Amino acid sequence: MVQSTEKGLIAWFARNPVAANLLMIIIIVGGILSALSIRKQAFPQFESNWLSVQAVYPGAAPQEVEEGITIKIEESLQGLEGIKRLITYSNRSFSQSWIEVDESYDSQEVLDEVKMQIDSISSFPAEMERPNIRREKYTQEVMILALYGDMSNYDLKELGNKLHDEMRALPQVNLVNFNSGLDYEISIEVSPDKLREYGLTFRDIATAVRNFSANMSAGQIRSDNGYISMRVENQAYRGGEFERLPLLTLEDGAQVFLGDVATIQDGFEEGLQYSKYNGKNSLIFEVRASKDQDVTRVADVMDAYLERKKSELSRGRHPGPYD
Repeated sequence: MVQSTEKGLIAWFARNPVAANLLMIIIIVGGILSALSIRKQAFPQFESNWLSVQAVYPGAAPQEVEEGITIKIEESLQGLEGIKRLITYSNRSFSQSWIEVDESYDSQEVLDEVKMQIDSISSFPAEMERPNIRREKYTQEVMILALYGDMSNYDLKELGNKLHDEMRALPQVNLVNFNSGLDYEISIEVSPDKLREYGLTFRDIATAVRNFSANMSAGQIRSDNGYISMRVENQAYRGGEFERLPLLTLEDGAQVFLGDVATIQDGFEEGLQYSKYNGKNSLIFEVRASKDQDVTRVADVMDAYLERKKSELSRGRHPGPYD
């Protein structure tokens, strides 16, 4: 009788098949559990070292944006440690700046310094909105959708806004960028003859719109239960609301409204519609996932939503087809 003298891990498992089978089962079960918990991503994650600064200046020409905003931002950031490169754009109605942070510096610390510098600028135009300063974060592209159909731009945009709200309310779906086309715009065409008739100027019209079409605080009222904050909700959003803005009161007590001296058009800003699908005007949705999300899970949720929404649209619950 020959007795094996081989030693080692493989030899031990060969002499103990029960242990080998148990180890195999453990490896298979562990692999299945790990596969179910793995986050699937399209590309490897990476940390972004870019910051962005956007400042909106409604109605301003690119030159006004350049002189009133962009140059002042560039000057305030000169000499700031940690900035490797600064790229700025001056566009109609807004200024955009991109800041690349040196890899040897902490991006969050540089972001705090940039915020402090920009917040200290006191010579920005009065009509400019508060600058939006943020750190760019890595996101993954999941899918791109197009909404199109034989419908007016207004109906298309209204439907797009509704679908955008629905997508953002879906579980697992956190990031949906919506290219909503041309922005809404209220145009006020003032009649020079009417201005002379009532003794008004363009400045009077601008002041009236600014003063009467705004929400503002009205102070506080002290009561036995504490303080009650008062607020006047007077912001106009539709053309009909602007028509009823008062301009002046005549000697006989009659009021002159904005609609009496101007033509109000409730529509879209002037521009071209570049986004088309099958030759028709369209709006674009871009669904993305954060670095902590599973791309396939987000895609599965969106696929189920799209199948349900296509069925609803085909039954005429919303105007126009959807793709």
